[in-house]
Amino acid sequence: MTHQGDRPFSVPQEIPTMLQSLEIENFRQFSHFTIPKLGRINLLTGKNNSGKTSVLEAIYLLMTQEHPAQIMTELQLSRGEISPAADPQKYASEIIHFFHNRKITSQNIIKISGLSNTYQKELTIQLVMDDHKTDSIITFDAFSKDFQESTRPKILINRKKTGSKDTQYGGTLSPDREIVFQKSGDIQSPLHQDQDVDFMISTKATSQEAAYLYNEVVLQPTENLVLEAAKILEPKIQRIAPRYVDIERIGSIPKQGFFAKVEGFDEIIPLASMGDGLWRILGLVLVLVSAKNKILLVDEIDTGFHYSVMVDLWKLIWKSAKKLDIQVFATTHSRDCWEALGELIHDEGEEQLNSDDIIIHRINSQRAESVSIFTDEIIDAVQSQIEVR
Repeated sequence: MTHQGDRPFSVPQEIPTMLQSLEIENFRQFSHFTIPKLGRINLLTGKNNSGKTSVLEAIYLLMTQEHPAQIMTELQLSRGEISPAADPQKYASEIIHFFHNRKITSQNIIKISGLSNTYQKELTIQLVMDDHKTDSIITFDAFSKDFQESTRPKILINRKKTGSKDTQYGGTLSPDREIVFQKSGDIQSPLHQDQDVDFMISTKATSQEAAYLYNEVVLQPTENLVLEAAKILEPKIQRIAPRYVDIERIGSIPKQGFFAKVEGFDEIIPLASMGDGLWRILGLVLVLVSAKNKILLVDEIDTGFHYSVMVDLWKLIWKSAKKLDIQVFATTHSRDCWEALGELIHDEGEEQLNSDDIIIHRINSQRAESVSIFTDEIIDAVQSQIEVR
């Protein structure tokens, strides 16, 4: 994560990396799908298997500065799409699941593109054969040394950005149409450095992840936002902090090593004893305040939260997004979650917001375009009991 430093909060007119539109072709459930207008806060709704999480994955692949094969493997690990390989020191990435209808052909090319206020970015993933020119390609799989000589088909990943030279990555497919990786490869922690985008696959962080994130905000202005988030669930909390000597030893068990100072108690209290919701909100806000000048992706943002909590949480997210230059994309199945956005808009005052500050996008992979409800329409949708999920 980037360090916050001593710079004061500011409220810019535009986010440099803020996406204005998104287009997806042949990716996961989508044959061709567009979201023509994006806002600062974007809540994705839709039925199960409508493609909400796939939209987040597409944005992550498009905007990340990390090796795309590394990101693809992370996403597949979270979905359970990684299989053991014949060699116990390797595992197989079932890349076929990224392609629409799970068909990998030279004609079925994945294309993800986005337009911001300063540039256009595009990512393509396609099947190529051994006669493809690979002079400047970056190989990434266990068959790297055979990439140019092998007769096996390959996956070619191409990144384009306005004003920059294209970057290409290649991996050889196994006979089962998988990419085989070394288990000791370059797959890193989800806490990537110098990224344009952060993806929180759930609102439940491990202790080690939370400790790293907390280390970025301690004694910074953003630490106050962490405390503000904790007070949404427990108003008597005065301070939250991890107690550890070595971050690497704090472990992956949630809430391990974190404590709270609570009004009315002389001793500090383990966070583990204060309920799961507090840990979830802590994990979410730590990722949020560490996403300064970035795009933040959160899958199932409302999981584990009561409606009343969502209203205050959205207010904190909105305030943080403005102060820290963050564009937020989140998914939900909950009516309470999007209605809480309506309450936020009401309390902020419609006249104080632009129509594209907060947008609800209904995702349906069977349609070519999202159905978007803009800021000035969300309150009407709540009052008229219109179903937007």
